[in-house]
Amino acid sequence: MRTVFAKARQGRRTGAVMLTGTDGRLAGLFTDSDLARLFEQRRDHALDRPISEVMTAAPITVGLGTRVADAVDILRRKKISELPVVDAEARPVGLIDITDLIGLVPKEEAEPVMKVA
Repeated sequence: MRTVFAKARQGRRTGAVMLTGTDGRLAGLFTDSDLARLFEQRRDHALDRPISEVMTAAPITVGLGTRVADAVDILRRKKISELPVVDAEARPVGLIDITDLIGLVPKEEAEPVMKVA
């Protein structure tokens, strides 16, 4: 896991690492939330194990050309923050991160924030 994260974190920050098999197809997804859960569960030892042991195998994906509104609906319904985009052969071509979508919602369409007492 340490090796994967060291390589994946170079450049743009994302909330997930997509992992591929030898055929180039998406094999799994490991997110910042997965990492946080390992720490919460005091499974620090997993950091020295193969990432395949803790990744989400066969994650939820969308196909290339999926409408943004449909992707947002999946993120909302499944309560996930990252959504891999794959081509017709299931090879990753991108990753939709919920933070990428925040700027797409016009201010006047955003739901009002509830006040907490």
